[in-house]
Amino acid sequence: MTDRYSHLVDQYHRDGFVILRNVIDDHLIKECQQHIEFLQKKYPSIPGEHLHHPIMRNDPFWVRLITDQRLLDLVALFGAPFIKPNEGIALFSSHHFCKPPKTGMPVLWHQDDVSIHHPNIIHSSEANTSDRRRCGLAIRYIAPTTECLNKEQPVMMMRGKSIAGINHYRSWPKYRPGYDFPFEDCEQWNEKRRIEPEDESYFDRTDYDQMDQEIQDKAFAFIAKLGGKAPPK
Repeated sequence: MTDRYSHLVDQYHRDGFVILRNVIDDHLIKECQQHIEFLQKKYPSIPGEHLHHPIMRNDPFWVRLITDQRLLDLVALFGAPFIKPNEGIALFSSHHFCKPPKTGMPVLWHQDDVSIHHPNIIHSSEANTSDRRRCGLAIRYIAPTTECLNKEQPVMMMRGKSIAGINHYRSWPKYRPGYDFPFEDCEQWNEKRRIEPEDESYFDRTDYDQMDQEIQDKAFAFIAKLGGKAPPK
C-alpha cells in the first residue's frame, strides 16, 4: 500500500496536502454509507455535520474504520518525522461531515479516496448546492508524544504502545449485538479491540437509552462551543 503512494511524500511536504486515490475498497465504502444512515436514525436530532467524537467513543465500526491498516500505514508514511513508526500512532478526534442536499459542504475527494493535509493549511468548504448528500470523515491522528490537555477528549491508541504519563487513553468500543451497527467480522471485533482496564466499566453498561442521551448531550455541548444551538426540547 505505502509503496504505491511513497512518491507523493515530497509533494505533501511541499504543498501541505495530497490526495490519494483508491485507498478504500468498495465494500468498506458501502459499509461507511450504511453506517452514516444508521447513525442518523439513531441520533436524528444531531445534525449530520456534527457527528463528532462523543459518538465515536461509543461506536465500534467507527473505530474499526479509523484503525484500518491501510490508513495507519499512510499515517506512518506521511506523518514523518512527527509520527515515528517505532513510537506508534494515536488519535484525538474524528467526525463525519454529512451535509444533506442544498446545505452540505463540498468535499475534495470521491468515495474511495483519502486526502491528507497539514493542520496549518488553511482549509474550508462551501455549501452543498447539489441535490445529493455529501459525506466525508475527518480523522485527526497524532503521535503518542503529543499530549491532549482536554481530559474529556476520547484519545485512543491506534497502533503501538502509549507513553506513561502522556494522555488518558480510552478503550476501543465494544461491539454489542442489537445496539451497535453490524459490520463485517463484528463478531470477532471484541477479540481485536484494544482495552484500557480503567475504562472498561463504561462498556459494561446496559442502560443504552441513558448512554445515548449522554452522548447527545455531549454532542450538543460541543456544538455549542462551535457556536451552534441544540434543538428545542
